[in-house]
Order: sequence, then C-alpha cells, then structure tokens
Amino acid sequence: MEVFWITAWKPLATAKLGLKSITKPGKKAKFTPVTPQGGGAKEVEHAQLTVAELQQMEVPESCGGIVIKTHAKFGPDQLPEYFWVIGPHWPKIVTLPKVREWIWDVTYYSKRFHTIIKLRFDCYHGISFDSTVKFCYGNRPIELYVEETGLDVTDRCSTVDPEHFYHTFKQVADEVGLTDHPTIKELRRPSTADETSCIYVFDENQPRWMDEHANSLVHRVLTEDADPTYPIYLFSKAAYASINAALSPTVSNVHDDAAAFLQYAKDHPIPGDYTVYLFEIGSPTWAQREKRRKKLKGDATELERLGTLKLENGVRGEASLLMGKRGYRFYLFFEKHPEDAIRFPDTDLFKSMKWQLG
Repeated sequence: MEVFWITAWKPLATAKLGLKSITKPGKKAKFTPVTPQGGGAKEVEHAQLTVAELQQMEVPESCGGIVIKTHAKFGPDQLPEYFWVIGPHWPKIVTLPKVREWIWDVTYYSKRFHTIIKLRFDCYHGISFDSTVKFCYGNRPIELYVEETGLDVTDRCSTVDPEHFYHTFKQVADEVGLTDHPTIKELRRPSTADETSCIYVFDENQPRWMDEHANSLVHRVLTEDADPTYPIYLFSKAAYASINAALSPTVSNVHDDAAAFLQYAKDHPIPGDYTVYLFEIGSPTWAQREKRRKKLKGDATELERLGTLKLENGVRGEASLLMGKRGYRFYLFFEKHPEDAIRFPDTDLFKSMKWQLG
C-alpha cells in the first residue's frame, strides 16, 4: 500500500503559494525537479556558430526538439567531403528517420543559362507532406545569392527562356534516373513575377528516393553546370523530433534523439556558419495549467510530477500536483522511503500547508 500525504483542494492563488513552498523549501532542505515531460518549450537560438563552437554545444537535459541550419560558400572545384546530412562517400545523402523536416538547397551561377539557379530538396519524414526537388531561376534566387555571397551578379544575369529551362532540367533529371523513380507523382512548372520553377513532386511519405538519385543529381549540377568563377551558396535546415515544440501544450522530452542528431552534425562538419535552435522544456506555466484544468470534464484529473524533496530533518518524498475541476492539490509520496511519512509532520513544509494522510 502506497503511503502519501495530500492537501485539500486549493484555488489558483493559494496553489501558487503552495508550489513555491515545495520548490523553494529553504536552505536546509532541497528540491530536485523531475525531467519535465510536458509543458511549454522555450526556443533558444544560437546564431552564427563556427564549427569549433558547434563542437562545444550540448543538448539540454529536457529538450523538446532541435533545428540545425548550415550556411556555407565554396567553389565547384572545392566541394567539401561532407554537406552535413550527407555521408562519407560524397555526395551520398543520408536520410535520418526522425527528422521531421529537411530542406537543403544550393544557389549557384549557371554556365548554361548565365543566371543564378537554385536547386532545392524539400523532404518531410513521418508526416503527410510531399517530397520535392525544385529548380528555379529569376529575381528571387538572384537576390538571395547577392545577399548571401556579397557578390552583385545582377548585371551579369541574362533573361532565360522558360521552355528551354524546363527542357534542359527535365533532361538532366532523366539522365540521372530521377524521373523514372516509382514514387514520382508529378512535374509542375509554375511561374510567378519573381521566379520560374521546375518542380518534381514525389508521393507522400516516400523520402527514400533521396538516397538513390539526389547524389548523382547534385554532383551533375555542381560539377558540370556551376561556373567555377562564382561561389556556390549552400543552405541546409533540419528539424528533429518536436518541430513545433514551442507551440505545443505538452511536449515530450526527446533528449537522446536530439543529442544523437547534434552529434551527427558534429561528426560531419563543413566550413561555414551554423544556427542551432534548441527547445528547452520547462514546467508548465500557471496559465497553461489553468487552460488545461478548465478543459477537464466531470471528475477527471491530471497529475503533474514536480520533483524530489529532501527536507530539513532528512525526510525524502516525491511531490506532485493534481489538477481538477475543484482546483489544485498537492501530493507527497513516500514509495521509496515509507518510513519517512511518519516524520513528515515535523517539517516546515508540513506546517506551511494543511496536509492529511492518504
């Protein structure tokens, strides 16, 4: 039989004071919070990291997700061994099963078209979105290239015939076996005022085509079409696990997966800047608790583990907060140290609130 002490139901204002008594029990006592499994996730941005600074990064113990962006510039004759989420035998691409979103693109000056071309891979894992390969040219790719490389190529970019553009890149896709892949769904040819695109769309939840065709496609484009006198700009973004952690009312702790993903980036560095977003999980705010509590129906309750208490006289217990329609109440469980339940009434925490034996 589990031994515990419990308080009466408390309104919000009194519950706030009670939580403060538990989490800040005084100098002679100690409170150790549990690794949060839910609540809000705070987005922490680490921008313009060098490779050396990336190597020093660690994932927080309570992590709801991680997003890593890479930025790099290089020449066609200086291709790095790794492109980060690309494996050791350049340019084989490695797809990671728990990456929720993966975007990777290169922007370069084309020898064939005498203008800036952007090639993008856009792949989603585990959720129902299409995977795509996209070639585009126009004002938007040119503006991006100028912004990221600092090289003004506006006067050097010629007008491109859309039909010739479509035909050429479809031919490239055919030559590398891209358009024969069984998961291909359609070929789109959208045009706007800012860009013209040739987009290959693949069936939902079929990202494995990347392994078979993206390597040869990237190699063909960067070694044969990219002009070596102009730098290539690379952008890559991957979101691991809880991509919407900051927006979710409850967030799972994915520390181990996020740490493995960060280690992969450390093991496959490329010269250039990194931006890392970490979603640190914290305990729910009172506003979040109130919102969830008011949605509870009937006699339904929700228990939130708070942490471990070691009080001034050596008593050890596990504290929890129960939410229900009548308000909040606190539990102190003594499953690991049942003998300490007898000495709990001799503590300051017991005297600060009214407790009854469960």
